[in-house]
Formats: sequence, structure tokens, C-alpha cells
Amino acid sequence: MSFRAYVYLGPIYTFSIGLLYVWGYWSPFGINPLEYMGIEQVVATAIIPVVAAAVIVGFGAIVGEFVVPADPAGGSQGTKAIQRGKVGEYLYRHLRDIAFLWFAAIFVVAEWSPSPYKWFSVASMVGVAGYVPLKRSGLFSDFLKHESARSVAVFLTAVLPVWSYATGLENANKVKDGKSFEYVISSNIQSLNAQLDSAKPCKLRVVGRMGSTLFTMSFPDARLTVVELSGGASLTTGSSTQCN
Repeated sequence: MSFRAYVYLGPIYTFSIGLLYVWGYWSPFGINPLEYMGIEQVVATAIIPVVAAAVIVGFGAIVGEFVVPADPAGGSQGTKAIQRGKVGEYLYRHLRDIAFLWFAAIFVVAEWSPSPYKWFSVASMVGVAGYVPLKRSGLFSDFLKHESARSVAVFLTAVLPVWSYATGLENANKVKDGKSFEYVISSNIQSLNAQLDSAKPCKLRVVGRMGSTLFTMSFPDARLTVVELSGGASLTTGSSTQCN
């Protein structure tokens, strides 16, 4: 791929990661984040996972550059020809059937798995499926010459979008299931004060904030409240660790 292709596709890829994360987080609460967030906010949301992946890839590249010896045979990607064994020949001949079964397995896990972490499994499976075509396309081969470092970079590129969605979904479930959240202790906002209960101080949980809009949800009735924070509106929150 040319440098210009990376310049064009990079922002689109980054935006997709941010969009999948915010969609994974806000959709379980019945909220469409695109009604409250601009493109720049979606991209900002993707900074943490993208930077984290870049750090891992950069570390892998450094290790590969100084630890893994270069291929003496040379070649455009610094790789050696690999002799296929009988198992490799069998897999290669039945590649289409294996790919079909693999994508069918992804669909089954995504649609029917009862596990709360199923989307992380789906992300890993999608990463495996996307690894081969991305690797064959020569992705990152222009500046990652060591095969091990490039393999890590390609796999992360394939897995990160769905992984971001899974992370957002997991964070939303932590709020809904009461595992990790912030709750409203006090506020000068009437609509929030009406829902506070001294007998149940952790009842009103903070879902999040987009711009000047605050979202809270009371439990166990799962009542969503949308509040515009303007005109001196304020609130005091506490951590879920104080509720145990």
C-alpha cells in the first residue's frame, strides 16, 4: 500500500473504531449517540484504543528490529518460503470450506452465545479471519520489515474495531449490572432530585455525558433521564465502591 492510501484510510479506520465503541456503550441504554456527538467527539473516543494499539505495535517493531535477525534471503517482505506439510496442503485445498465454517461459527457465537463476553470472542475470531487477506495485501510491509512485528500489527488492525465495540458493551453492562458506576449523591437539578432516595443512595446511576447533555438511569426500574447541564446546574457523584 502507498503512503497516500494510509493517509486516506487511517482517519476512516479511526472513526470506525470510535463509532463502534460509542455504539457499543450507548446502545444498551436505548440511546443513539450520533444524536448528541459530532465526528470530532467520536474520533476523540477512539484515541485511547488506537494509541494503546500503536504502543503495542511500536514495541513489537522495536523488539523485532533489535532482537529478531533479518532474513538473509531478503525479499520484499523479508520472509522465507515455507514448505507446506500434508496438513497445510489439506487446509489450503479446503480453504473456502473452512472460511465458510469459520464465519458460520462467528455468526453462531454473536447471535446465540449466552456469555457476557461473547463479543470479545467474536472480535478474536474476526481478527483471525481478517488476518490472512490483510497480511497477503502487504499491509504495513513498507515500514515493518520483520515478519513477527508486522503480524502483530496486522492482527491488531483486524481485531481492534470489533474489540472496541465489545469494550463499550462491557462498560455499559458494568453500569447496568452494578459492577462499576458513578451515582448521583446530590444535585440542584429538580428532575434528578426527585429521583434521589435516602434509603437507596446508589439508585440513580450516571450513564455518561455527551457535550452538555447528562444521562442518568435509576435502578431497578431502568428509568432514563436526560438533562441539559446549563445555567449553573451541578451535581455531586460517588463511586460504586462506596455502595458495597
